[in-house]
Amino acid sequence: MFHHFCAASLISYAASRSSDPALERAKLAEAFGVGRGKHAGKQRREHSNKYAAASKQAPLDPWEQQLRAAEAGASTAAAAAAGGHEGGAEGGAGGKEVRERGLVEFPDEVEIDPYDPTTFGFVEVGVVLGAHGVRGEIKVRCSTGFGDDRLCRGGNRHVKAPNRRYPRKVKLLQGRLQREDVYIVSLDGVSSREQAAKLREHVMYVAADERPELDEGEFMVTDLVGLKAYLDPLRQEY
Repeated sequence: MFHHFCAASLISYAASRSSDPALERAKLAEAFGVGRGKHAGKQRREHSNKYAAASKQAPLDPWEQQLRAAEAGASTAAAAAAGGHEGGAEGGAGGKEVRERGLVEFPDEVEIDPYDPTTFGFVEVGVVLGAHGVRGEIKVRCSTGFGDDRLCRGGNRHVKAPNRRYPRKVKLLQGRLQREDVYIVSLDGVSSREQAAKLREHVMYVAADERPELDEGEFMVTDLVGLKAYLDPLRQEY
């Protein structure tokens, strides 16, 4: 009886099968799912992190965002090239790479040091030596020829901790020359000696586009780096 039942089932199944193999596979996939195992027909659910909003993880700095975007762009370009598509990460006149980088525009990654802001849009103006007094003032050793303009005049500045890559914006309230190349500087939000002491060894910068007005014959050091120098044998200094 068992053999008779199996033979009848096979005959019935063979009679009901479609002559189109593709249609047959589609029906089987619809009925039983695709793949192997008892969970083959089930769809995988995507889990969302319900604690993401309360996460204390620090946001990526702009350099890290650019680096990840560049890596993603390179992967997209490589995939397009492998698929025989034209275009990709390069475009525009001269084949220059075009990127949207928000408010801060960085040079190409190969030209910058992620721990040196002077390679991606900042100019160093001084190094914090420590606290001065008990009212939150700091001592800054000047590293620019425009100390009075950079460390005495109020405005936006940027400070970078030794273990950080990207400087954060601060507001300089006022400053005064103490001796030689050391200035006493007041920053907004720094009102105690303890707060000022935490800024020790921080480097102070200004954005490269905040250039001071230069007199004739004056140049920024960053404009001279990489240039060739020649001696003029016909010119004499007296």
